[in-house]
Amino acid sequence: MKEVLIIGCSAGFMEKDFHTIPGLSFTCLELDDKVASLHKEIYPGHLVLETDGIKYLYEHSSNYDIILVTLPCQKISKLTEMNSRQKQDKPGLEIADLMDIIEFLQDVYTGNWFVENVKSKDYSIQPNLYMDRHAIWSNVPLQRTYKLKDKTFRFDKCTDARPGLSKTQTYLENLQNYLGMKLPYRINIRGNHAPAQIYREGLHPNIGLSLLKQLINPKKSILNFIQ
Repeated sequence: MKEVLIIGCSAGFMEKDFHTIPGLSFTCLELDDKVASLHKEIYPGHLVLETDGIKYLYEHSSNYDIILVTLPCQKISKLTEMNSRQKQDKPGLEIADLMDIIEFLQDVYTGNWFVENVKSKDYSIQPNLYMDRHAIWSNVPLQRTYKLKDKTFRFDKCTDARPGLSKTQTYLENLQNYLGMKLPYRINIRGNHAPAQIYREGLHPNIGLSLLKQLINPKKSILNFIQ
């Protein structure tokens, strides 16, 4: 049984299809108590801990075979970088903290890992790969082997409202269809009252599954897209 640590698991969109890979045990870290409770409901077989993921990583990384890091990115996002006051008030990771995590995984951790965050020109350690809207760092030479359901979907833009729905409701439904997952109830997170915000966190399930498979079998050539 391989032990997998997920730091910044949020509601678990990335984990949607992880159950298709046998022989894995998951420990998922989420600091927001409401999101952690939701995650437990969706994935009762996963160990979900409400704790500081960065501190836990530095203290317990040797207990895990694979580590996936997908921490909140609001302070790094291009949507807030032009407004310094808004950026200061946002929760989430600083770029310096993100670089420290990557250096720790590169220099100390002996298993396979990837770190995901948004694209930014300010990273001192350049990503190994860009996939969709994500920057990816890893100790494994990852390949672009995912297949999104809809490559034309604008993740960062609310489209025109459909009949009978507001723009916000339309955008929320588009996100749910894009991810192939609908949460059992609405949840507001990290001081953000937009119902779609939680759907914007983390990786698309196809990307997450592709990357995890490559960490498990880094020497195996992946020739086909995930269907």
